[in-house]
Amino acid sequence: MKTNAHIKASYKFFLLKESRGESFSLDEIAKATGWSIVTVKTYLTKKWEKILYRQKNGKYLAKINNYAEAEYEKMMSQKDTLSQDPFRPNLPSNVEELVTKARDAAVLAIDIYNRPITLFRSEGYIVMMIIAWTALLHAFFESKKVDYFYKDTIIDGDKKAWELNFCLKEVKNLITDAEKKNIEFFIQLRNKIEHRYVPELDINIFGECQALLLNFEALLIKQFGNYYALSSSLSLPLQTTATKNDAQIKTMHQFQKKHYEELRQYIDNFKRGLKEEILSDNKYCFRAYLIEVPANNINTADYSLKVVKYDPNNPQAYAGLKKCIELIKEKRIPVANQGKFRPSDVCAILNERLGKKITMDMHTRAWKCYKARKSGRQPEGCNPEFCQYDVVHKDYVYTDKWVEYLVRKLKNTKEFERVKNYEINK
Repeated sequence: MKTNAHIKASYKFFLLKESRGESFSLDEIAKATGWSIVTVKTYLTKKWEKILYRQKNGKYLAKINNYAEAEYEKMMSQKDTLSQDPFRPNLPSNVEELVTKARDAAVLAIDIYNRPITLFRSEGYIVMMIIAWTALLHAFFESKKVDYFYKDTIIDGDKKAWELNFCLKEVKNLITDAEKKNIEFFIQLRNKIEHRYVPELDINIFGECQALLLNFEALLIKQFGNYYALSSSLSLPLQTTATKNDAQIKTMHQFQKKHYEELRQYIDNFKRGLKEEILSDNKYCFRAYLIEVPANNINTADYSLKVVKYDPNNPQAYAGLKKCIELIKEKRIPVANQGKFRPSDVCAILNERLGKKITMDMHTRAWKCYKARKSGRQPEGCNPEFCQYDVVHKDYVYTDKWVEYLVRKLKNTKEFERVKNYEINK
């Protein structure tokens, strides 16, 4: 009998004994496998110390169900690179390097996000997760022998690899539309936060951040196996309910206000552009409910938190939970004129942004000067980029683009004076 046949026979023997809960002697192993008793004793100390457990009666119990046959064969190999890490998938070196890079970048992202004293939380997390996703998709292309480099673009002597945005166009059915929208959201947000500092943003994008990570790990495992799962090396972050004092909050708001408002506007606009089925999909934005419950017996006291995932193939198991969730489920209520400003709101924003006194009269002169709309109440008279007519309230609301336009224009002293003295009856 060849060595590989002996190994296969030993695997089947251990698996059978474990399934029956039976103990066995070294002589029984030798008989079942065809190995000599000397060889069996050698393997006992060199290969089987993690899977065989000696009993008081001198016999052994096997615990091998965590090993697939191929993994067991690696463990029994004479090559240290295989035997010391039998669960490691056999990937081509180029693929393995990219998968390792992707996983390490994701772990760094989580580390940044979960550090208690980190203020640059979302910004650092997003940058590292973009790197992680890019490396993961490059690994996928590499494994499928897809050329993921631009043909005529050379940077520092190397061919330029596809950016994440371009990768998303080429993966076709690898990820869902909701997952793509989640990644696209962060690509654009990453570009906007590079020169901004807004820790206050964290609470607005937590669900999207969580979905970005869960989607990443799901694809990582699906394509390259459980060996690379992040969950084995991570723990749930601890939370507190304490908040900053009023003085700290006020100072932070003043410091972040301009940058925060710009990013918040981007977030709102992005979400408004999504279909409801994407917006409500957990692969775009992960939503969970953390509920404090008492442990009423010693068994339930062992688990502080349990995650229950919805299985579409077993809806009955979810029925009881669904009733509870419906009681606390967040509602998406359509809001008229969301993201629009009344004239008084525009004046207030300009006062703060420009440090100049902007009155309602000044605003009227501005919309006449820059032809944002016509006088009177006529919807067709609006420049839709700057204002909209509200039929219900029979008045006008103004867009964020109008506010930004005025900020740029009125920063100039001469332009400010021109608008201030503009002939209102023209």
